[in-house]
Amino acid sequence: MATLPSFPSPAAPDAPSKSVLALQGLDQALLDAEIVDPATSLPIPSGGEDTTTGLSEKTRKRLKDLGIVELFAGALIQLPLKCLP
Repeated sequence: MATLPSFPSPAAPDAPSKSVLALQGLDQALLDAEIVDPATSLPIPSGGEDTTTGLSEKTRKRLKDLGIVELFAGALIQLPLKCLP
């Protein structure tokens, strides 16, 4: 009768680093997010051609009607980079 092969004793795997554990479950978009200074704002120009925000005159008029007179950091990051100062 043949004997069963001997396997090594089980060992616990190395624990992942704290930085790897902290990132578990985070979406790649959050990992690649750009940090924006929260104090940044940009006034929305009224009338005429707008070269700073890239917003159409209709959109700027609607924002003004809603009482929105400036864009804050979160909104600024959504604008095309060529429009920002």
